[in-house]
Amino acid sequence: MFQRILIPLDGSPRAELILSQVDHLWKRESSELFLVHSVCSTTPVNGGYDTAPSLERRRDEAESYLQGIARRYTDLSAKVHTRVLEGSPAGAILDAAQREGATMIAMTTHGRTGILRWLMGSVADKVLRASEVPVLLLRADRTADAPPAEPATPQAPPFRRILLATDGSATSMAIVGPAMQFASLFGSEIVALHVWDSYVLDGSPLLGMEAGMAPPAEAPRSSEDEVTARVARQLAPSGLKVTRVTRYGEAASEIIDHSFDQNVDLIALATHDRWELSRWMTGSVPERVLRSAGVPLLIVRAAEKPVLMSRGQ
Repeated sequence: MFQRILIPLDGSPRAELILSQVDHLWKRESSELFLVHSVCSTTPVNGGYDTAPSLERRRDEAESYLQGIARRYTDLSAKVHTRVLEGSPAGAILDAAQREGATMIAMTTHGRTGILRWLMGSVADKVLRASEVPVLLLRADRTADAPPAEPATPQAPPFRRILLATDGSATSMAIVGPAMQFASLFGSEIVALHVWDSYVLDGSPLLGMEAGMAPPAEAPRSSEDEVTARVARQLAPSGLKVTRVTRYGEAASEIIDHSFDQNVDLIALATHDRWELSRWMTGSVPERVLRSAGVPLLIVRAAEKPVLMSRGQ
């Protein structure tokens, strides 16, 4: 999972904040790092579009920038490569991940218009919708009145405690394997959180319910919750410490609250196929968690479509 990490950078200090998180990984896994920077060939210039000389100049500037970042790693004997990409950032990132055989994409969510605009129809959103490998996301926004060029203070959590959030569906359980691999590198404790969500869409349960299931009047105790029990059984071969937690309420709020209450260092969750991710992103779990969480997120896109949902709903 960490053998080949693709790291999109755009030249800003905020984008570089992800490097502090990547440092924790490559040192333990001897990962190969791929630093990429996208140069768009259709950037408006003086009322027209980029000319060949200006595009070539920006390619040279991007390569010089990436080489400067790469030197930090080559001095530490890391395996690092630089790639200047051409095209729209999201598409270029996804193409590069496939071409380089990346096993993870690590990036920040940020932008001059703020995290919500970045997520809604922009780079991080598009990467999450289509990435075939896990994505490590770090929120790097500041308050609206903060100087645009000032980066948020980077935190370097040791990933001692990882919050694994699942709703009990087959697709959401896709996060268990990647979270186990992540935790095994650091000997992390995994907090398996299952939230029985009372939200119902068009009469069909959305979270915390499988076919034939109905939400209980109150959340069962963790020892009685079959969802967290399944997580624990899957994690048992790893020997990792697993704490099981069951809550009843609104999923995103419970995930966020529990992450703060338990001082977790990473939140791990799975999204569903492209269509359902779009619904999630427009006001539900991943967007809300990422917008409010104080720690990085490990997100896996599971291709399988949930049984209860259909495109007509």
